Amino acid sequence: MEKQRDICCKERGWNGICLRTPENWETGKIARQYLLFEKNACPVMDIRWEKIKGKFSIQKQFLDLKKKGCIRECPMPEEWKEGLAVFRSQNGPCESLPFQWQGGRRKDRGMLFFLPDTRQLILLRFFCEKSERSENISSSILASLQSVPVNKQYLWALFDIRFLLSADWQLGQYGFSPGEFRLFFTKKSQSLHFFRWGPADFLLRRGGLPEFIRSRFCISPEKLFSADIQGYKGMGWQQQRRKKGIPLFFSKKYDTEQGFLWHIPAANRIMGIKSRNMPHCEGEIEEICNNYMIIPIKVNP
Repeated sequence: MEKQRDICCKERGWNGICLRTPENWETGKIARQYLLFEKNACPVMDIRWEKIKGKFSIQKQFLDLKKKGCIRECPMPEEWKEGLAVFRSQNGPCESLPFQWQGGRRKDRGMLFFLPDTRQLILLRFFCEKSERSENISSSILASLQSVPVNKQYLWALFDIRFLLSADWQLGQYGFSPGEFRLFFTKKSQSLHFFRWGPADFLLRRGGLPEFIRSRFCISPEKLFSADIQGYKGMGWQQQRRKKGIPLFFSKKYDTEQGFLWHIPAANRIMGIKSRNMPHCEGEIEEICNNYMIIPIKVNP
C-alpha cells in the first residue's frame, strides 16, 4: 500500500468528493459534479457523482447506464478489491459493480458504487490499457476516495489552489481561466468569494495591491488597511453596502462586506477572499484566509 500512496500523491477535492491521483495528471474538465483528468492532453480517468434520494438499486442504475453505451458487467479486479476494502459504512454495505466496454477499440473500464453514509452514487471510468501500473493507480485512487466531510469540512483542491471549507457552504458560480480563478459560495444570507490571479508581477506593476483592489473592487486606497496573511503582505477592507433593491429610507438594510488580498511572490500569485455578512467577531474569515493556499506545481515524467 505504501507503493500505491507514492504513485497517487496529488490531492484533488471538488464539491464533496476528495481523492488522490498521480502528480502528472491534469484537470481537463470541470462540472458541478464531474471531473475529467488528463495526461499529456489525453483522457485517463473521469468521475461523476450524485446524491440519491429514496430507494436505490445498483442493478437498476447499471441498466440505465447500459442503455447509454456498449458496456457489460465484469469480474472485480483483485487490486480494486484492495482499494475498496477501506470503505466502512454505518448504514449498510458499500455496493459496487465493475464494468468494461464491449467490442471496438475502446479499453475503458469502470466502477459504479454507492456509499450509504452520504447516499452518493459514484461512477468512475479509467481510459487506459490494463497493466500492473494502471491497476496499482486505480486501486490507489479507490482507496483514497472520500465523500464524508472531515471535521465537518470539505477539501477543495484543484490546479494550484487548496482550502478547507465548512460543509454547509454551497457552491455557486465558478470559473477557471488562465489568469483568474473564481469560486462563489453561499450559506443562508452569507456569501464567500475565493480568488486567485496571476501573473502577479504583471498585474501589480502599476500601483501594487492598492491600485489592483481599486480597479477590481472599486475600493479607494484610504479605506484599506495592512494585513498579514500566512506571513505575506496583504491589504484588507471592511464596509457596509446597501442591499440591492432596498429603498434608501430603510437605512438599516445593509450588507457587511469584508475582503482580504495578499501577494505570494514565490508563486507569482495574488490570492483573495471577499465575504458578505460573515460575523467578524468570530474570526471565521481570518481562519479561511489562513487555510487558502497555493500548491507548488510539480511536473513528473
